Formats: sequence, structure tokens, C-alpha cells
Amino acid sequence: MTKRPRSIPARVLRLLLLWPVFLLWRLATVTCNAIGIIFCIIVALALLGVGYVLISTFIGAIIGIPLMIFGTLLLARALY
Repeated sequence: MTKRPRSIPARVLRLLLLWPVFLLWRLATVTCNAIGIIFCIIVALALLGVGYVLISTFIGAIIGIPLMIFGTLLLARALY
């Protein structure tokens, strides 16, 4: 079975949809390289904790959800 070549619009659409994920992963990589792995884990856990506390309030959920997402990516980057 041969693979079909991917079309250019499919590549562009995938790039446009996934660039925020790539950007956050790159930011987590730069942060982890700058501060070290152990401190990166501590910062990630702190971001997860603050995000959890902010999610408990309705207004804080706007800030808490992105904090928890970035904390999760930072923790994943530090562990892997």
C-alpha cells in the first residue's frame, strides 16, 4: 500500500490549528532550559495549584485554566 502525498491546504490547516500548541511547548522548553528541571517542576506544581484555586471562582477561571494548561505542559516537559 502506498502513501498518498498530503496536500498543501491540509498542511497549512494543520499548521494553523496546531501553532498555539507548538508555541506553548516551545515556551515550556525555553523555561525549563533557563531555570533547570527541578525548579521547573516546582514552578509547574505552583502554577497548577494557583490555577486550581483560581478555577474555584467564576471570574478567576478565565486566568486559572490557562495557568493550569501551562503548568501541565511545563511539568510534562520537565519530566520528559
